Amino acid sequence: MEDQISIILTTYNRKSLLEMTLTALLNQTNKNFEILIIDDHSKDSTQEFSIDFVNKINMPSKYFRIENEGNNLSIARNMGAEFAKNKYLVFIDDDIVVLPNFIQEYILHFQKNPDAVYLGKLLYVKSQSLENITLEDIKNKKWDILNQHLYSKIDPRKDTLRDLPDYYKVWGGNMGIAKTHFYCLNGYDEDFKSWGGLDSDLGLRLKRNGNPLVLLDDCIGYHMGTNFKSMSEIQKERGVRMFEDEKMHDTSIIRNLNPDTNSNKPIIVYYNKKNYPTKLF
Repeated sequence: MEDQISIILTTYNRKSLLEMTLTALLNQTNKNFEILIIDDHSKDSTQEFSIDFVNKINMPSKYFRIENEGNNLSIARNMGAEFAKNKYLVFIDDDIVVLPNFIQEYILHFQKNPDAVYLGKLLYVKSQSLENITLEDIKNKKWDILNQHLYSKIDPRKDTLRDLPDYYKVWGGNMGIAKTHFYCLNGYDEDFKSWGGLDSDLGLRLKRNGNPLVLLDDCIGYHMGTNFKSMSEIQKERGVRMFEDEKMHDTSIIRNLNPDTNSNKPIIVYYNKKNYPTKLF
């Protein structure tokens, strides 16, 4: 089916949260998707768990590991896009637990407008509440338990971005885009290392490219373990950084999203179904 989705799931040193995220993906009502786990050099048991996961589940899945140390989030997301086989990309992080209709709703929206960039809704679970939430709760879809531990019902996409002039903000924790449009912009700028900067840069280039931004209320993910004092303050600080950063001024990018033409790649190892690692770069 041409409307299948590739889930690009980046992770670093959070095996327990990753397991919750993957469990929620296995609960999807629509199974027309693949999972690509991109491990940014985790030092916990993420690698062993991920290899075991992709070997056990009966659906398309791949695990890649970046062997170079460092903050490689933009590289990891670009790598996922390069090896995704499906028409649409949905980026999520390793601490995002999605509802069972997540994939189905994304597919329906892409069918309506394949040129849009979709920003799903995030509900923020308090970090101090994680000890009260178990993997069994996720397996059994006990969303009422998660709802008891939310910071608030504020939607930062609507309640804070309106204060920024002519602003187009995306974040890769719950974002959907057609692969052709992601490739057209050559993906994330891998020079960005700070938190938030890579998303702000991509959002600005998407806006310049004319892609409409659509906020979705039916593609919901629980952001597990959020720890901050104010959603409003954090979002506005990120917005200010976007406009102050010199890289925001008329940049075009950056790198070529083609595994055969990039010479400055990190070392990437792909683990196939037989556990035989293959060095890609």
